[in-house]
Amino acid sequence: MHTIQTILVPTDGSENAARALTEAAGLAQRFDAELVLLSVLEQQFYVGGLVGLEGDVKPYRGVTELPAEPAPDEDKYTGLTSHQISLAKADLRRAAQTIPAAVRRRMLLANGTAREDIVTVAKDVKADLIVMGSRGLGTLRGVLLGSVSKYVLQQAPMPVLVVK
Repeated sequence: MHTIQTILVPTDGSENAARALTEAAGLAQRFDAELVLLSVLEQQFYVGGLVGLEGDVKPYRGVTELPAEPAPDEDKYTGLTSHQISLAKADLRRAAQTIPAAVRRRMLLANGTAREDIVTVAKDVKADLIVMGSRGLGTLRGVLLGSVSKYVLQQAPMPVLVVK
């Protein structure tokens, strides 16, 4: 029998993501698995340019592990991108605080495209399961309902539990 050792939980601050995290925490306790919380800061295109980038900064795709407590100088930023990163880190830490203390956890912050990064990070951390909300706080809320979860269901090589 295959046991669950690592559960990836993408989170975006939505109610569905919170429900998914609660479900994942219960599974993590049951299987003594590690939870890997992932927040993806997406670059968003609007008329007039790319929101979220400062000056000549190019889109960056990558993943950073977030320590449980912020470093004293961690959020000394200026500009929109830095502000978005600060908010994403705070949201990720807030989500992690809702998990029972006995559950092992890591927090990852990615910068790129949510649907692709979820699948990539799941492979990278060798997740045995992805637990995610059915829809989140996308830019076109209501138009592309569930597009991220649908993509992950189709592309992820591991089981995906979608929580409504």
